[in-house]
Amino acid sequence: MLPQELTSKTHEDEQQQVEREQVSQMRLRNILIFGSLSIATMTSAFGGLALFQANRANQQTIDAQNQAARALTQASATHLEGDRAFESFAMEIAAGRVVKDADRASPGILNLVKAASLHSDSRELREFKRLEGHTALVWTLAYSPDGQTLASASIDNTVRLWSADGTALAALEGHTAPVWGLAYSPDGQTLASASEDDTVRLWSADGTALATLEGHSNTVWTLAYSPDGKTLASASEDYTVRLWSAEGASLATLEGHFTPVWALAYSPDGQTLASASGDRTVRLWSADGTALATLEGHTNVVWTLAYSPDGQTLASASRDYTVRLWSADGTALATLEGHSAPIKALAYSPDGQTLASAGADHTVRLWSADGTALATLEGHTAPVWGLAYSPDGQTLASASEDHTVRLWRNLSESDFRN
Repeated sequence: MLPQELTSKTHEDEQQQVEREQVSQMRLRNILIFGSLSIATMTSAFGGLALFQANRANQQTIDAQNQAARALTQASATHLEGDRAFESFAMEIAAGRVVKDADRASPGILNLVKAASLHSDSRELREFKRLEGHTALVWTLAYSPDGQTLASASIDNTVRLWSADGTALAALEGHTAPVWGLAYSPDGQTLASASEDDTVRLWSADGTALATLEGHSNTVWTLAYSPDGKTLASASEDYTVRLWSAEGASLATLEGHFTPVWALAYSPDGQTLASASGDRTVRLWSADGTALATLEGHTNVVWTLAYSPDGQTLASASRDYTVRLWSADGTALATLEGHSAPIKALAYSPDGQTLASAGADHTVRLWSADGTALATLEGHTAPVWGLAYSPDGQTLASASEDHTVRLWRNLSESDFRN
Protein backbone atom coordinates (compact mmCIF):
# COMPACT_ATOMS: atom_id res chain seq x y z
CA MET A 1 0.00 0.00 0.00
CA LEU A 2 1.28 3.37 -0.99
CA PRO A 3 2.21 5.80 1.77
CA GLN A 4 -0.54 8.18 0.65
CA GLU A 5 -3.14 5.42 0.82
CA LEU A 6 -1.75 4.34 4.17
CA THR A 7 -1.99 7.85 5.49
CA SER A 8 -5.54 8.17 4.22
CA LYS A 9 -6.46 4.83 5.82
CA THR A 10 -4.92 5.84 9.09
CA HIS A 11 -6.81 9.12 9.00
CA GLU A 12 -10.10 7.28 8.44
CA ASP A 13 -9.36 4.92 11.29
CA GLU A 14 -8.57 7.80 13.59
CA GLN A 15 -11.78 9.56 12.57
CA GLN A 16 -13.83 6.44 13.26
CA GLN A 17 -12.14 6.04 16.65
CA VAL A 18 -13.00 9.60 17.56
CA GLU A 19 -16.60 9.04 16.56
CA ARG A 20 -16.77 5.82 18.62
CA GLU A 21 -15.34 7.64 21.65
CA GLN A 22 -17.86 10.45 21.24
CA VAL A 23 -20.69 7.95 21.12
CA SER A 24 -19.33 6.19 24.21
CA GLN A 25 -19.03 9.47 26.10
CA MET A 26 -22.56 10.42 25.08
CA ARG A 27 -23.85 7.06 26.29
CA LEU A 28 -21.94 7.46 29.56
CA ARG A 29 -23.27 11.00 30.00
CA ASN A 30 -26.80 9.76 29.35
CA ILE A 31 -26.32 6.96 31.85
CA LEU A 32 -25.01 9.41 34.45
CA ILE A 33 -27.82 11.86 33.83
CA PHE A 34 -30.42 9.11 34.00
CA GLY A 35 -28.79 7.67 37.13
CA SER A 36 -28.71 11.06 38.78
CA LEU A 37 -32.31 11.67 37.91
CA SER A 38 -33.25 8.22 39.22
CA ILE A 39 -31.35 8.75 42.45
CA ALA A 40 -32.88 12.20 42.87
CA THR A 41 -36.31 10.81 42.19
CA MET A 42 -35.82 7.97 44.63
CA THR A 43 -34.39 10.32 47.25
CA SER A 44 -37.28 12.68 46.76
CA ALA A 45 -39.74 9.83 47.04
CA PHE A 46 -38.17 8.45 50.19
CA GLY A 47 -37.84 11.96 51.65
CA GLY A 48 -41.44 12.72 50.85
CA LEU A 49 -42.53 9.49 52.48
CA ALA A 50 -40.52 10.29 55.61
CA LEU A 51 -41.90 13.82 55.72
CA PHE A 52 -45.42 12.48 55.25
CA GLN A 53 -44.94 10.01 58.07
CA ALA A 54 -43.47 12.72 60.34
CA ASN A 55 -46.32 15.10 59.62
CA ARG A 56 -48.83 12.34 60.21
CA ALA A 57 -47.27 11.48 63.55
CA ASN A 58 -47.16 15.16 64.52
CA GLN A 59 -50.82 15.59 63.62
CA GLN A 60 -51.71 12.50 65.65
CA THR A 61 -49.93 14.04 68.64
CA ILE A 62 -51.76 17.32 68.15
CA ASP A 63 -55.07 15.51 67.82
CA ALA A 64 -54.37 13.62 71.04
CA GLN A 65 -53.44 16.84 72.84
CA ASN A 66 -56.59 18.54 71.61
CA GLN A 67 -58.71 15.59 72.70
CA ALA A 68 -57.08 15.62 76.14
CA ALA A 69 -57.63 19.36 76.52
CA ARG A 70 -61.25 19.01 75.44
CA ALA A 71 -61.85 16.15 77.90
CA LEU A 72 -60.23 18.05 80.79
CA THR A 73 -62.20 21.21 80.00
CA GLN A 74 -65.44 19.26 79.88
CA ALA A 75 -64.52 17.63 83.20
CA SER A 76 -63.87 21.09 84.64
CA ALA A 77 -67.34 22.23 83.58
CA THR A 78 -68.92 19.11 85.07
CA HIS A 79 -67.19 19.66 88.41
CA LEU A 80 -68.18 23.32 88.41
CA GLU A 81 -71.82 22.47 87.78
CA GLY A 82 -71.63 19.99 90.64
CA ASP A 83 -70.34 22.67 93.05
CA ARG A 84 -66.89 21.09 93.14
CA ALA A 85 -64.92 24.25 92.46
CA PHE A 86 -61.57 22.88 93.60
CA GLU A 87 -61.76 19.88 91.29
CA SER A 88 -63.01 22.15 88.50
CA PHE A 89 -60.01 24.43 88.78
CA ALA A 90 -57.64 21.46 88.90
CA MET A 91 -59.08 20.22 85.59
CA GLU A 92 -58.84 23.72 84.15
CA ILE A 93 -55.17 23.94 85.13
CA ALA A 94 -54.50 20.53 83.57
CA ALA A 95 -56.20 21.59 80.32
CA GLY A 96 -54.11 24.74 80.25
CA ARG A 97 -50.94 22.72 80.67
CA VAL A 98 -51.87 20.45 77.75
CA VAL A 99 -52.51 23.43 75.47
CA LYS A 100 -49.33 25.14 76.64
CA ASP A 101 -47.22 22.05 75.97
CA ALA A 102 -48.82 21.37 72.59
CA ASP A 103 -47.01 22.43 69.38
CA ARG A 104 -50.27 23.97 68.29
CA ALA A 105 -53.89 23.60 69.37
CA SER A 106 -56.94 24.06 67.24
CA PRO A 107 -58.70 27.42 67.58
CA GLY A 108 -61.77 25.62 68.88
CA ILE A 109 -59.81 24.02 71.73
CA LEU A 110 -58.08 27.30 72.61
CA ASN A 111 -61.44 29.03 72.79
CA LEU A 112 -62.90 26.19 74.87
CA VAL A 113 -60.08 26.36 77.44
CA LYS A 114 -60.21 30.17 77.48
CA ALA A 115 -63.97 30.11 78.05
CA ALA A 116 -63.60 27.68 80.96
CA SER A 117 -60.94 29.89 82.51
CA LEU A 118 -63.05 33.01 82.15
CA HIS A 119 -66.04 31.20 83.66
CA SER A 120 -63.99 30.22 86.70
CA ASP A 121 -62.48 33.68 86.99
CA SER A 122 -65.96 35.15 87.49
CA ARG A 123 -65.38 34.44 91.18
CA GLU A 124 -62.49 36.25 92.83
CA LEU A 125 -61.82 33.43 95.27
CA ARG A 126 -61.83 29.70 94.66
CA GLU A 127 -62.22 26.85 97.08
CA PHE A 128 -58.88 25.13 97.44
CA LYS A 129 -59.37 22.95 100.49
CA ARG A 130 -62.24 21.18 102.22
CA LEU A 131 -61.75 20.29 105.90
CA GLU A 132 -63.74 17.33 107.10
CA GLY A 133 -63.76 15.88 110.59
CA HIS A 134 -66.67 17.39 112.47
CA THR A 135 -69.67 15.11 112.65
CA ALA A 136 -72.30 17.85 112.78
CA LEU A 137 -72.95 21.50 111.96
CA VAL A 138 -69.84 23.71 112.15
CA TRP A 139 -70.84 27.03 113.70
CA THR A 140 -67.84 29.31 114.04
CA LEU A 141 -64.15 29.79 113.21
CA ALA A 142 -61.10 31.66 114.48
CA TYR A 143 -57.56 32.05 113.13
CA SER A 144 -54.62 32.30 115.50
CA PRO A 145 -52.91 35.71 115.24
CA ASP A 146 -49.89 34.18 113.49
CA GLY A 147 -52.15 32.50 110.93
CA GLN A 148 -50.66 29.08 111.57
CA THR A 149 -53.77 27.54 113.14
CA LEU A 150 -57.47 27.61 112.33
CA ALA A 151 -59.93 26.64 115.07
CA SER A 152 -63.46 25.42 114.32
CA ALA A 153 -66.35 24.80 116.70
CA SER A 154 -69.30 22.49 116.20
CA ILE A 155 -72.49 21.22 117.72
CA ASP A 156 -70.68 17.88 117.97
CA ASN A 157 -69.36 19.37 121.29
CA THR A 158 -65.78 19.69 120.01
CA VAL A 159 -63.27 22.30 118.91
CA ARG A 160 -60.91 21.21 116.17
CA LEU A 161 -57.53 22.68 115.30
CA TRP A 162 -56.19 22.71 111.74
CA SER A 163 -52.92 23.86 110.23
CA ALA A 164 -52.97 26.72 107.73
CA ASP A 165 -53.00 24.21 104.84
CA GLY A 166 -55.92 22.30 106.34
CA THR A 167 -54.16 19.43 108.06
CA ALA A 168 -56.03 18.19 111.15
CA LEU A 169 -54.00 18.88 114.29
CA ALA A 170 -56.18 18.17 117.32
CA ALA A 171 -59.71 17.75 118.63
CA LEU A 172 -60.40 19.54 121.92
CA GLU A 173 -62.95 17.78 124.09
CA GLY A 174 -64.36 19.02 127.36
CA HIS A 175 -67.59 20.84 126.64
CA THR A 176 -70.67 18.75 127.32
CA ALA A 177 -72.89 20.50 124.78
CA PRO A 178 -72.57 22.27 121.40
CA VAL A 179 -69.74 24.80 121.07
CA TRP A 180 -70.95 28.12 119.66
CA GLY A 181 -68.15 30.65 120.17
CA LEU A 182 -64.38 30.93 119.66
CA ALA A 183 -61.76 33.65 120.15
CA TYR A 184 -57.96 33.71 120.21
CA SER A 185 -56.14 36.05 122.58
CA PRO A 186 -54.12 38.69 120.69
CA ASP A 187 -50.84 37.00 121.67
CA GLY A 188 -52.10 33.65 120.38
CA GLN A 189 -51.35 31.87 123.62
CA THR A 190 -54.96 31.21 124.59
CA LEU A 191 -58.04 29.97 122.75
CA ALA A 192 -61.41 30.60 124.40
CA SER A 193 -64.51 28.57 123.56
CA ALA A 194 -68.16 29.16 124.50
CA SER A 195 -70.82 26.49 124.82
CA GLU A 196 -74.41 25.55 125.36
CA ASP A 197 -73.21 24.02 128.64
CA ASP A 198 -73.23 27.65 129.95
CA THR A 199 -69.45 27.81 130.30
CA VAL A 200 -66.42 29.41 128.70
CA ARG A 201 -63.31 27.26 128.50
CA LEU A 202 -59.73 28.41 128.05
CA TRP A 203 -57.18 26.29 126.15
CA SER A 204 -53.49 26.67 125.44
CA ALA A 205 -52.38 27.10 121.83
CA ASP A 206 -51.76 23.36 121.54
CA GLY A 207 -55.17 22.48 122.96
CA THR A 208 -54.38 21.83 126.61
CA ALA A 209 -57.30 22.69 128.90
CA LEU A 210 -56.47 25.66 131.16
CA ALA A 211 -59.63 26.87 132.89
CA THR A 212 -63.42 26.85 132.92
CA LEU A 213 -65.27 30.15 133.44
CA GLU A 214 -68.71 29.92 135.03
CA GLY A 215 -71.19 32.71 135.58
CA HIS A 216 -73.70 32.75 132.75
CA SER A 217 -77.03 31.09 133.48
CA ASN A 218 -77.69 29.94 129.93
CA THR A 219 -75.98 29.17 126.60
CA VAL A 220 -72.90 31.28 125.86
CA TRP A 221 -73.11 32.23 122.21
CA THR A 222 -70.04 34.27 121.41
CA LEU A 223 -66.71 35.67 122.60
CA ALA A 224 -64.35 38.56 121.89
CA TYR A 225 -60.94 39.53 123.26
CA SER A 226 -60.05 43.18 123.70
CA PRO A 227 -57.14 44.22 121.41
CA ASP A 228 -54.77 44.48 124.38
CA GLY A 229 -55.71 40.96 125.48
CA LYS A 230 -56.58 42.02 129.03
CA THR A 231 -60.33 41.44 128.76
CA LEU A 232 -62.46 38.61 127.40
CA ALA A 233 -66.11 39.42 126.69
CA SER A 234 -68.82 36.74 126.48
CA ALA A 235 -72.46 37.03 125.39
CA SER A 236 -75.29 34.75 126.37
CA GLU A 237 -78.82 33.52 126.00
CA ASP A 238 -79.30 35.02 129.51
CA TYR A 239 -79.44 38.49 127.84
CA THR A 240 -76.13 39.64 129.35
CA VAL A 241 -72.57 40.38 128.33
CA ARG A 242 -69.88 39.45 130.82
CA LEU A 243 -66.33 40.78 131.05
CA TRP A 244 -63.51 38.54 132.33
CA SER A 245 -59.83 39.07 132.97
CA ALA A 246 -57.35 37.21 130.79
CA GLU A 247 -56.96 34.68 133.61
CA GLY A 248 -60.72 34.17 133.90
CA ALA A 249 -61.73 36.37 136.83
CA SER A 250 -65.18 37.95 136.51
CA LEU A 251 -64.97 41.73 136.03
CA ALA A 252 -68.43 43.03 135.11
CA THR A 253 -71.87 42.15 133.78
CA LEU A 254 -73.40 44.40 131.11
CA GLU A 255 -77.19 44.54 131.02
CA GLY A 256 -79.37 46.34 128.50
CA HIS A 257 -80.51 43.89 125.87
CA PHE A 258 -83.85 42.25 126.59
CA THR A 259 -83.39 39.12 124.46
CA PRO A 260 -80.41 36.77 123.89
CA VAL A 261 -77.13 38.42 122.87
CA TRP A 262 -75.74 36.79 119.74
CA ALA A 263 -72.64 38.73 118.75
CA LEU A 264 -69.75 40.82 120.08
CA ALA A 265 -66.98 42.88 118.47
CA TYR A 266 -64.30 45.15 119.93
CA SER A 267 -63.25 48.23 117.99
CA PRO A 268 -59.59 48.00 116.91
CA ASP A 269 -58.57 50.67 119.44
CA GLY A 270 -60.30 48.74 122.22
CA GLN A 271 -62.36 51.72 123.35
CA THR A 272 -65.73 50.33 122.24
CA LEU A 273 -67.45 46.98 122.58
CA ALA A 274 -70.43 46.33 120.27
CA SER A 275 -73.10 43.73 121.03
CA ALA A 276 -75.95 42.44 118.87
CA SER A 277 -79.19 40.86 120.01
CA GLY A 278 -82.47 39.24 119.19
CA ASP A 279 -84.05 42.54 120.21
CA ARG A 280 -83.02 43.79 116.72
CA THR A 281 -80.53 46.32 118.08
CA VAL A 282 -76.78 46.83 118.24
CA ARG A 283 -75.51 48.37 121.45
CA LEU A 284 -72.22 50.18 121.99
CA TRP A 285 -70.40 50.06 125.34
CA SER A 286 -67.23 51.67 126.63
CA ALA A 287 -64.32 49.44 127.57
CA ASP A 288 -65.44 49.43 131.21
CA GLY A 289 -69.02 48.52 130.32
CA THR A 290 -70.75 51.89 130.26
CA ALA A 291 -73.66 52.03 127.77
CA LEU A 292 -72.91 54.48 124.95
CA ALA A 293 -75.52 54.09 122.20
CA THR A 294 -78.21 51.87 120.71
CA LEU A 295 -78.25 51.37 116.93
CA GLU A 296 -81.63 50.64 115.41
CA GLY A 297 -82.51 49.77 111.84
CA HIS A 298 -82.63 46.02 111.45
CA THR A 299 -86.09 44.49 111.35
CA ASN A 300 -85.17 41.11 112.80
CA VAL A 301 -82.60 39.37 114.99
CA VAL A 302 -79.06 40.78 114.60
CA TRP A 303 -76.79 37.78 114.45
CA THR A 304 -73.28 39.02 113.81
CA LEU A 305 -70.91 42.01 113.92
CA ALA A 306 -67.52 43.01 112.51
CA TYR A 307 -65.42 46.16 112.79
CA SER A 308 -63.35 47.30 109.83
CA PRO A 309 -59.59 47.17 110.59
CA ASP A 310 -59.37 50.96 110.71
CA GLY A 311 -62.27 51.13 113.16
CA GLN A 312 -64.22 53.58 111.07
CA THR A 313 -67.04 51.18 110.15
CA LEU A 314 -69.10 48.65 112.08
CA ALA A 315 -70.96 46.03 110.02
CA SER A 316 -73.97 44.14 111.34
CA ALA A 317 -75.94 41.33 109.72
CA SER A 318 -79.40 40.09 110.43
CA ARG A 319 -82.11 37.58 109.97
CA ASP A 320 -83.75 40.31 107.86
CA TYR A 321 -81.37 39.26 105.01
CA THR A 322 -79.39 42.53 105.12
CA VAL A 323 -75.97 43.79 106.14
CA ARG A 324 -75.88 47.30 107.57
CA LEU A 325 -72.86 49.59 107.77
CA TRP A 326 -72.54 52.13 110.61
CA SER A 327 -69.96 54.80 111.38
CA ALA A 328 -67.91 54.46 114.56
CA ASP A 329 -70.37 56.67 116.43
CA GLY A 330 -73.37 54.67 115.23
CA THR A 331 -74.57 56.70 112.25
CA ALA A 332 -76.24 54.53 109.59
CA LEU A 333 -74.17 54.51 106.39
CA ALA A 334 -75.55 51.85 104.04
CA THR A 335 -77.70 48.74 103.71
CA LEU A 336 -76.32 45.86 101.65
CA GLU A 337 -78.84 43.59 99.98
CA GLY A 338 -78.13 40.43 98.02
CA HIS A 339 -78.55 37.42 100.27
CA SER A 340 -81.80 35.52 99.87
CA ALA A 341 -81.90 34.20 103.45
CA PRO A 342 -80.81 35.20 106.98
CA ILE A 343 -77.16 36.22 107.37
CA LYS A 344 -75.16 34.68 110.18
CA ALA A 345 -71.50 35.59 109.64
CA LEU A 346 -69.32 38.59 108.74
CA ALA A 347 -65.58 39.06 108.35
CA TYR A 348 -63.44 41.96 107.12
CA SER A 349 -60.25 41.24 105.19
CA PRO A 350 -57.18 42.46 107.10
CA ASP A 351 -56.62 45.28 104.60
CA GLY A 352 -60.22 46.44 105.07
CA GLN A 353 -60.94 46.39 101.35
CA THR A 354 -63.37 43.46 101.43
CA LEU A 355 -66.27 42.47 103.66
CA ALA A 356 -67.43 38.85 103.50
CA SER A 357 -70.91 37.77 104.57
CA ALA A 358 -72.49 34.31 104.79
CA GLY A 359 -75.82 32.84 105.63
CA ALA A 360 -78.65 30.39 105.19
CA ASP A 361 -78.71 30.74 101.39
CA HIS A 362 -75.57 28.50 101.31
CA THR A 363 -73.40 31.28 99.88
CA VAL A 364 -70.59 33.58 100.86
CA ARG A 365 -70.79 37.06 99.39
CA LEU A 366 -67.98 39.57 98.99
CA TRP A 367 -68.50 43.33 99.16
CA SER A 368 -66.20 46.31 98.73
CA ALA A 369 -65.59 48.57 101.72
CA ASP A 370 -68.37 50.91 100.54
CA GLY A 371 -70.84 48.06 100.09
CA THR A 372 -70.57 47.32 96.38
CA ALA A 373 -71.27 43.67 95.58
CA LEU A 374 -68.13 41.95 94.25
CA ALA A 375 -68.67 38.21 94.07
CA THR A 376 -70.64 35.21 95.31
CA LEU A 377 -68.82 32.07 96.45
CA GLU A 378 -70.80 28.88 95.99
CA GLY A 379 -69.88 25.40 97.09
CA HIS A 380 -71.43 24.70 100.48
CA THR A 381 -74.52 22.51 100.33
CA ALA A 382 -76.15 23.91 103.48
CA PRO A 383 -76.30 27.19 105.43
CA VAL A 384 -72.95 28.87 106.08
CA TRP A 385 -72.63 29.90 109.72
CA GLY A 386 -69.02 31.02 110.22
CA LEU A 387 -66.33 33.08 108.48
CA ALA A 388 -62.74 34.03 109.24
CA TYR A 389 -59.96 35.66 107.22
CA SER A 390 -56.39 34.53 107.76
CA PRO A 391 -54.21 37.32 109.20
CA ASP A 392 -52.32 37.67 105.89
CA GLY A 393 -55.61 38.06 104.03
CA GLN A 394 -54.79 35.30 101.56
CA THR A 395 -57.38 32.80 102.79
CA LEU A 396 -61.05 33.05 103.70
CA ALA A 397 -62.43 30.18 105.76
CA SER A 398 -66.13 29.31 105.89
CA ALA A 399 -68.01 26.93 108.20
CA SER A 400 -71.27 25.25 107.33
CA GLU A 401 -74.15 23.08 108.36
CA ASP A 402 -72.85 20.61 105.74
CA HIS A 403 -70.28 19.60 108.44
CA THR A 404 -67.33 21.08 106.49
CA VAL A 405 -64.95 23.98 106.68
CA ARG A 406 -63.90 25.32 103.29
CA LEU A 407 -60.86 27.41 102.51
CA TRP A 408 -61.01 29.93 99.66
CA ARG A 409 -58.29 32.00 98.05
CA ASN A 410 -57.01 33.35 94.76
CA LEU A 411 -55.47 30.23 93.24
CA SER A 412 -52.63 29.84 90.77
CA GLU A 413 -51.13 26.82 89.03
CA SER A 414 -48.53 26.57 91.81
CA ASP A 415 -51.31 25.38 94.15
CA PHE A 416 -51.50 22.14 92.10
CA ARG A 417 -47.81 21.34 91.81
CA ASN A 418 -46.57 18.31 93.63
